[in-house]
Amino acid sequence: MLSAGRLFAKARGVNVPVAFTCLFVLVALICAVTTAVMGPVGFLGLLAPHMAIMLSAKKAKEQLIVSMLLGAVLLLAANWLGQNLRYPAEIAAGMIVSVIGGSYFLLLLLKGRKS
Repeated sequence: MLSAGRLFAKARGVNVPVAFTCLFVLVALICAVTTAVMGPVGFLGLLAPHMAIMLSAKKAKEQLIVSMLLGAVLLLAANWLGQNLRYPAEIAAGMIVSVIGGSYFLLLLLKGRKS
């Protein structure tokens, strides 16, 4: 019901602030478990589809293609940055992807609070 809008959910008897808090905690736990189990690069699998939707990929086929391309580009960019930022030492690509993903989800959180 929340995806239909706050007013719609409230009119149907949903305690919107409590529901948002519970969903936020649930999403944070899912992201933490995914990152812990699969590593920071696995976080890219959570990040790319959201970025594809923000780039106006509305249909499932478009989202899949754009997500794959974004994931590949992000991982290549993170790997390149990791190799070149502190040459001759290297920074793991997963660490850079985690910073990008964490920043992205903080941006989404702030954007969600404004609306």
